[in-house]
Amino acid sequence: MPADALRVFVFVRHAESAANAAGVLNTSPSQPVALTPRGRAQARALGAQLAGLHVDLAVGTRLLRTQQTSASPWTAGRCPP
Repeated sequence: MPADALRVFVFVRHAESAANAAGVLNTSPSQPVALTPRGRAQARALGAQLAGLHVDLAVGTRLLRTQQTSASPWTAGRCPP
């Protein structure tokens, strides 16, 4: 990459999870909390918004809601397990 190349960093929070909808805080990967139907729609919309962006690396947590959010086509195969 040339030294004067523009680098873009995109930070994304997970889409709406069942815990968000219930007003409950969940930070434990041992208690998997999935996205709601609204959250799945938000994740699809995110994928559509970023579809034309070249992504070199996507990093996420091991929380289910984060994995589901990042499972759109633009991140396929780019997130560590």
